[in-house]
Amino acid sequence: MGKPHPMALRERVAGFVDEGHGHREAARHFLVSPRFVNDFMKRRRETGSLEPRRQGHAASFRSTPPSCASGWPRPGI
Repeated sequence: MGKPHPMALRERVAGFVDEGHGHREAARHFLVSPRFVNDFMKRRRETGSLEPRRQGHAASFRSTPPSCASGWPRPGI
């Protein structure tokens, strides 16, 4: 996965949109994708935060290692 956009850029994009500019115009102005601007502004509306979402998956804990749990490799083969 790529790195999240810097907070300084996020603040500038949010300010630009708050001034009344459109999402696509902000994307062109700051050289980011329109989807980033749309998703970012939606997340800011919902959470009130400029922080990026957490990336990756939560760690899963197993009682046995994956190689033992699947039964592979089978002994004697």
